[in-house]
Amino acid sequence: MPQNMISLRIKTVMIKIKYATLARIFFLFMGNLFSPATAINRSVDQELMAAAKSGDLVALDKALIANPNLNAKDTSGATALMWASQYGHPDTVKALISAKADPNLRDNFGKTALMRAANNGFEEIVDMLLMAGGDAKAVDNNGWPASRYANNARHRIIYVKLIDVTKSCPYNRTDPNG
Repeated sequence: MPQNMISLRIKTVMIKIKYATLARIFFLFMGNLFSPATAINRSVDQELMAAAKSGDLVALDKALIANPNLNAKDTSGATALMWASQYGHPDTVKALISAKADPNLRDNFGKTALMRAANNGFEEIVDMLLMAGGDAKAVDNNGWPASRYANNARHRIIYVKLIDVTKSCPYNRTDPNG
């Protein structure tokens, strides 16, 4: 074999090794985004969100057993508790709060579960979220607290309740002994 041919083969092999190494480094740092485990978690998180949106407690339990990340967020930054609060599923909200879902997490727009429940007029859910430590003073990215959402949507009882909570509870504690 001529010297040029051997040199060309060595260069080819070296280039292949270089690209294989770069590929390994890429997948070492970025590969977990495309790994089967991440895809499974994404699909379980989607099942969790769907169960919260529909109020399906059986599907919610199934999703939590498969992946007990209560505070998983979807692409909008919303959690299962936010969706259950927005769609008015008190049993689902109660189950998520009992499992220790965080009522003060925010979506990509800064909204909390309390803001979503107040906007849609779900007084029972507003009460549950307040009792679980939901922050009535929290504001979204536009500077709106939950009370403004309730007021703009004409949910007067919820609005007054939220105003009373923020006035009487400087640290937003709904438990007078707490």
